[in-house]
Amino acid sequence: AVNVRATTRMTRMVVPGMVERKSGVVFFLSSAAGTVSPSPMLSLYGATKAFADSMAIALSAELAGSGVVVHSLIPFYVVSEMSKFRRPTFTVPSPEDFVEKALGMAGGDPRLNPHWPHAAMATGLGMMPPKQAGAYVQKLHAGINKRAKRKMEAAAKEE
Repeated sequence: AVNVRATTRMTRMVVPGMVERKSGVVFFLSSAAGTVSPSPMLSLYGATKAFADSMAIALSAELAGSGVVVHSLIPFYVVSEMSKFRRPTFTVPSPEDFVEKALGMAGGDPRLNPHWPHAAMATGLGMMPPKQAGAYVQKLHAGINKRAKRKMEAAAKEE
């Protein structure tokens, strides 16, 4: 609900003022989980992120010429509590790096993948038939889930 309701409410709150001022940039935080491939084990999350992407692309067209640009950001993993990645790597940027790159691309295509390794990953997954992409992502997510459960079990034993 938060990825849909909060996104919709915030958009309704800030966009009219931007249109009135004829200036502004809106970034919708979608996800590769909602736009690049099927997201087994994250189906509801992926669906809400697909909503954010669709809303951004449509709103970008609606506001064309108004001075307000709208983008859908399509990250894969970024360092965060949610992703469980603690340090940046080649394929996992820091939030600061991701945001800096996104801001540098503002005004371009409505759908942005500012971290180039993510763009390459999206291209590769996008070339796969959905069934194969889904199977690949299912295997990836199952491995992540297995490692997370092992960590939780180890932490519980330490307490």
